This record gives sequence, C-alpha cells and structure tokens, in this order.
Amino acid sequence: MRLRTSPLLISGLALLAGVNGWLIIAVSDPVTSNDHTTAETHEWTPKLPGLDFGAKAVTAADESYRDILAHPIFSKSRAPYVPPPPPAPKITPPPPVVFTDPGFLLGGVMINGKIKKAYLSRKTDPNGAWVTEGEDFVGWKVESITKGGAKLQKESHTIEVQLYAER
Repeated sequence: MRLRTSPLLISGLALLAGVNGWLIIAVSDPVTSNDHTTAETHEWTPKLPGLDFGAKAVTAADESYRDILAHPIFSKSRAPYVPPPPPAPKITPPPPVVFTDPGFLLGGVMINGKIKKAYLSRKTDPNGAWVTEGEDFVGWKVESITKGGAKLQKESHTIEVQLYAER
C-alpha cells in the first residue's frame, strides 16, 4: 500500500523551507561579513571647579567643614555618641504628717482599787475592747484612765477621750 501526499501539502512544505532558508541567510550575513566599524576612543577629562590639584585656595566653606573633615565618620578614633545624663530629679521633702482624729469612743470606765479598765471602741467599728493602763489599742498606747476619761498616746500625739461630753 502506497501513501499519497497531496500537492497542497508539498507546496506548503516547500514554502516553509524557503522562508527558513531566507531567515538563516539574513541572520548569518551580518555576523560573517568583515565590515566591522570601531568606535573612536576619546580621552575624557572632567572640568569641575575647585578640583585643581595644584595650589588650592582655602575658602570659607572649607573652614566651616574643617572639624567635620578632621574626624571621619568611620574612623577608629571617632568616639561613639554618648547622650548627656538626665537631670537629677528634684527631691521634695515629704509633706508633714497631718494628725487626724482616730474617732475613739469611751463606752465605760471601771476602777476597783489598783485595777483600772476602760471600754474603748471606734466610730467605724462599734465592737470595742476593755483595756488597762499601758496596753495598746489600735496602735495607741493607753497612758492613764480616770473616772471621767482616758488618755491615749501615739508617737508625739496625745488625745483624751471623755466618758461624758463637757458642758
């Protein structure tokens, strides 16, 4: 059995082969030709003001940067920036201690010979306690107990609690 190829297919392949051949010649022609042109070399010298390597005139701008130029940024001799210490805080004396009334109430006094007791309570706490002279009541020392009242002392403060209000 013999395969038949159509004339249209053969003409299409021939056209494709012709285009490929033309592209190969078009690309290879500039590469293989000996018409190389070379660029002219020119010597370039910058013409900038103030870059004359001869005698240099010192300007006012150079004077202002002299300190900066003397200490380059990445030099080993350049010391790191150390911020100044914060100012010392103002020391204010503590406010004077204000004496406040502890709010003691004297509920009763019992004296029997040498035994003296007083029933003390606070306005905020109605439950009190019987105390004798020299005992401690809520941080206050009972100094003395008389038939009409009791004296209590804490540090330099002394208060006297009366059994009956004065008239």
